[in-house]
Amino acid sequence: MCSASTRLWPRRWRPELDATRRAGLATADPLLARELRIGRPDLPRNYDDGGLIDLNSAPAGVIADLCGIDPGAAQHIVEARTTAGVPSAQVDDVFAYTDIPVALWDRIRDRAMVLAR
Repeated sequence: MCSASTRLWPRRWRPELDATRRAGLATADPLLARELRIGRPDLPRNYDDGGLIDLNSAPAGVIADLCGIDPGAAQHIVEARTTAGVPSAQVDDVFAYTDIPVALWDRIRDRAMVLAR
């Protein structure tokens, strides 16, 4: 038996693994992900996506709350997706179109995902 200090955490205690799996579902089957409303905590749903946020469709206030960033930075994300006219293919694309400080990128990456439209 492993000691408490060397024991691996059970899966239920590692939400980042569950969020990664759910984001994988969104990549593998975007239509199902849209139907389940993955990344859209602002919409009613029955599926727990582990706190993911879809940067291609979520409103600025929801992005700010879930990612823990300033509402102004979240508004830049929304403006960038409308200005670009095309959805982001990956989370890092958002940073190319905004002036969000690099210090916030990892905070956003922890929760963010993008669904193709």
